[in-house]
Amino acid sequence: MLMALLVSVGLSSCSPDDMPQLTRLVEPELNKLPNDIDGTSTVYTFTWEAAKFYMDDDMQSTSIGSYEYQGIQYVLQGDLMGNDFANPVAFGTAISENYLSLAYEDIAKVMMQNFGMVRSVDETSTADLEFRLVATYGSNESTSVTSNVIQVPFTLTTIPPVTGPKGKIFICDMAGWGAMALYAWPEAGSMPGWPGLQSTGTASKNGKTYYEFTPSDEYYGAALNYIANNNNGGQQIDLMQDFTLGEEDVYLTVFIDELGNLNYQIDEDPAPKMYVLSNLGWSDYSMYVWAGGADVEAGWPGVHYSSVVNINGEQWMVFEMSRAYSKTASTNWIINNNNNGSQVDIMQGYTFDHDTFVRIAADGSYTVSNGPILNDENQFTVYANIDESGWSSISFYVWGDLGELCGGWPGAAASGPFTINGVNYYYHTFTANVPVNVIPNNSGAGNQSPDISGNTDVIIKIASDNSYEIVKTF
Repeated sequence: MLMALLVSVGLSSCSPDDMPQLTRLVEPELNKLPNDIDGTSTVYTFTWEAAKFYMDDDMQSTSIGSYEYQGIQYVLQGDLMGNDFANPVAFGTAISENYLSLAYEDIAKVMMQNFGMVRSVDETSTADLEFRLVATYGSNESTSVTSNVIQVPFTLTTIPPVTGPKGKIFICDMAGWGAMALYAWPEAGSMPGWPGLQSTGTASKNGKTYYEFTPSDEYYGAALNYIANNNNGGQQIDLMQDFTLGEEDVYLTVFIDELGNLNYQIDEDPAPKMYVLSNLGWSDYSMYVWAGGADVEAGWPGVHYSSVVNINGEQWMVFEMSRAYSKTASTNWIINNNNNGSQVDIMQGYTFDHDTFVRIAADGSYTVSNGPILNDENQFTVYANIDESGWSSISFYVWGDLGELCGGWPGAAASGPFTINGVNYYYHTFTANVPVNVIPNNSGAGNQSPDISGNTDVIIKIASDNSYEIVKTF
């Protein structure tokens, strides 16, 4: 077949515009994997020796590139052993590269969707696979060549068990330390000695930035005494004493009080909410959530919506979800008409760690956002928190090429407040298809913030000096 292909291509070499023609090719050589695909690694990398497409006695090249690497597409195909690639499935594609890295979970997904493998809670399942490469040269006279075949055993691992949520500790540094560690005593097991746990990252919550601490198992279920310190830099403060860490996260702020003393406070950590605006036309709604093959908490049909709020003239259902839902990663969500025969899958593999707004269309399609999603593409909303500003109210004055959109000073009075991630925001929605300038002010009482320029949704926080910080843009 290879000789027939070359002869066929050679007969067409005298084309009117004298295009370069394929005269010889070398198959790619797919290397054996160093180990089986069994879930012991998170990523598996296939490597190969490059295919070569020689053009016009090895001298000419096309506009895409020479016979070497440029312009060659490799498709990794797989099938069950013994099928002789009767129905090959593409596992991935690489262009102008000699390797392809695939995540184990992506391979597992292909096996379940195309080869009928089923994941179990307590048993693994296996299959013997064959892989090959199909290399295609992207010239005007595209042609393909197939590599050798390698055999690889595959194991579909069990569904990971879903354990109960475990609380973390978050500490905000308002004392100017510049570093943070967390020590707990009496020490047990693998608990580190002084200065204690090191931060695993930072998190933003309610307008503050917190150091995040992820304790090991020894910290849970025992009454411990906690000490925050500036990572052994000479500053420390006793925190909770005889405190038992459980499922709930703990948020604290270390600060200098009005007397100049080092102090701390426990901050509020409200569970996030799910807001849904539905055009499905149902008379009732519940939200079911599962992960790892099991209910996150409530069984079917799930959590019923608790209230309805008016946001920008639209009615959004509010689902009050317990902390278990935000503490479980990669959750799958199904909205249903409270077990009356209709349901729609929405977010899959979703981590619900903040207030979430979902707009569902009549056909079941949906959009997800960290803030209310507007219908009109020319509309935008400004949300403003004034807790630290000293203002008793807020208005928005708008000017620009479109004139004064909300009339003269001080402009439109804000609606609200509306709560996003535990913080109250006043808001107003504007319609503008070009950027404008929005001036937040305390309803004409003498204070105003600098202009906000643009025409996209934005969340701001106004400080005591009337400046503002952008918390989020959409």
